[in-house]
This record gives sequence, structure tokens and C-alpha cells, in this order.
Amino acid sequence: MLGCGAIGAGSGADPHPDVGVITHAGAYQACADTELVAVCDADPVRAEAAARRWGARAYTDVAELLAEARPELVSVATPDPTHAELLERCLRAPGVRAVLAEKPLALEVETARALVALARERGVALAVNYSRRFAPAFQRLRADLGIGTLQHVSGLYVKGLAHNGTHWLDLLRMLAGDPVVTSGRDRLGEPGPDPTLDAELALPGGAHARLAGLDTQRFTAFEMDLVGTLGRVRITESGHVIERFAVADDPRHPGYRVLVADERTTGALRDTTLHAVTQLVRGETACTGEDGVAALELVEAVRELAFAQP
Repeated sequence: MLGCGAIGAGSGADPHPDVGVITHAGAYQACADTELVAVCDADPVRAEAAARRWGARAYTDVAELLAEARPELVSVATPDPTHAELLERCLRAPGVRAVLAEKPLALEVETARALVALARERGVALAVNYSRRFAPAFQRLRADLGIGTLQHVSGLYVKGLAHNGTHWLDLLRMLAGDPVVTSGRDRLGEPGPDPTLDAELALPGGAHARLAGLDTQRFTAFEMDLVGTLGRVRITESGHVIERFAVADDPRHPGYRVLVADERTTGALRDTTLHAVTQLVRGETACTGEDGVAALELVEAVRELAFAQP
């Protein structure tokens, strides 16, 4: 039984009736091989509430949690600007065997590379919670998209290229291979250090991908549409729904071929955090620190092109 610590109290229904286990604390409680021994949050009220909810000890100081509770597996699920410092503390803490980090690993790619190097030096497994990688439905897609030769990929996202866009970029890497950024555009003109940018990318085999950022204030969205020579896969509702289309004869126009609905999977993101924890207990992870670095390298490339001086 591994003792675990959750940095970041989390919120919301857990387990959720549709999504299953959502929070890191909930995953540690649900996993048969882990025990949540400590939770930490900068807000003492939130820390105490989480401790009561999960039956763990409350902390407001990460150093105290690591020194006193001595967890073997630690999650960092805090605001993005705090990730790098907290991850370094966890990676250096005696007794820590594995760390599960929320995305992005860091705000800067060089900092992320340093964290991966530190994890390797310390012999600590470092995983990044790009949640779709841990979902069995998406792992089946990775094994076989079933759409022939990939022709085009398009998608939508909101809430910052590093914060949420890296989910899309990581999924693209997972399903289509390592891309090369060919353009970046600051169409929305959002303020702040992590604007929602548009991007175009070249894929192995000659296909291209196009990612559009949407106005964060209007609604949330995450979609990916992959079209091949033999079919199509649409990922909608943030990844909870996967739709497959197959090539068939057009019932309206003889002699033509069209894409028709073939299969629809719902609940595709159920229990993803639990799957991530279960993998780490076994000494495995579907999303490594190196994957986290690769996603940030794509962000850096898009930003360079989006803000290049004319």
C-alpha cells in the first residue's frame, strides 16, 4: 500500500455519475493499492475540508507535508504558475517514488526539461496528466485509428495554448505522430501570458493539422476531427464522446461514396485520473515527463510564429 499526498485540494462531485473519479485525492482513495495520507492547499479552509472529506491529514505547507507525511506518490494539482517549484520540491523529497503532475509541467520549456532531468537523476517516475492518454478508449484509437491514410486533422480549444491547448497538441502527437509547427496566429488578442492561439502543423506522411482557439468567455470546447482515406474519427464534448464514420455508397447519388456514421462511444474519459494512478503504482505511465516537454516545445514554436516581428 503506497502512502500518497495530494497538493491542491480539488473540488466538485467525485466520483461524478458520468465521469467517474475526477480528483487526484479521489483516485488515491479509489485505487486498491494506495492510501491518501495527506492533502495540501494554500487555503486552510479548503485544506481542512478536503482532509475531512478524504480522511487524510491537512497541510497548508508543502514542505511540511513532504517531511512529516513522507508520501511515496504525490500529485501536484495547483495553478499553472506554481507547478515548477512544487514539482521540484516533490522530486527532491526523500521517499517519493512517483509524481503525477497536472499540465503544463512548467510555464517555460527549459524549466520543464530541467524537471525531467531531475526526475531521471533522482530515479522518480514523473507523469503528466494529459488525461486522454490514460483512457482505454483513446488507447484503442492510438493502436488503430481505422481510417486509412490520414489526410487532415482539425480542432477547437479554449483557455490558453499552454493550459488547455497542450491537451490537444499532446493528443495530436499520440494519434498522428510528432508534428512540425508551420504557423501561429494571435487572432483573439487575449491578454496575459498564455493567450489562446491558432496553429497549423505538418504531420508525418504529409497531412496537415489546423487548431483554432475560441473565445474563452463564451463557452468551453475541445474537439478533434481526423479524416483519412477510409473513414473519419470525431472527438467531441471535450473527449467524452468519440464518433467513427466509415466510407459507404451514397444513398442519394449513385456512384458516389460518402462518410456515414458507424460507431459512437460515450463515457470515453471515465476514471482517467484513477487509470493514471493505477499505472504509476505498477511503475508505468502512458504520459511521461518527456511528453509534457514535447507539448511545451510545440507551444513555444506556435508562440514564436504568432508574435514574430514583421
